[in-house]
Amino acid sequence: MNRIEQLLSFLAIDEHDAFTLYSLAHEYKQIGEMQKAIAYFEKLREKHPNYTGLYYHLGKAYEEVGEMEKGMDIFEIGVQIAEKQKDMHALSELRTLIVNREMGIED
Repeated sequence: MNRIEQLLSFLAIDEHDAFTLYSLAHEYKQIGEMQKAIAYFEKLREKHPNYTGLYYHLGKAYEEVGEMEKGMDIFEIGVQIAEKQKDMHALSELRTLIVNREMGIED
């Protein structure tokens, strides 16, 4: 059983588990299945909007499919969530991404 199959079996047990949703999204992103990655990141955002780590990766996934404005919107929402959660690591990463994008710097 590969990792995606294993994660899907975990999701069958608990369809709202934040770590499983995040992990599935990440696995799909790593193999280039961006629409599936986005779908799982969005489901995670719907079920666990305060999961600050998802905003960086979801925004980047939107950028990878050419939806730059949507990616920036996600980064900005993530900044608001990270501020509320006092997650300084996520806040720093997201603010850096936003500044880089505004300056035309890609990573």
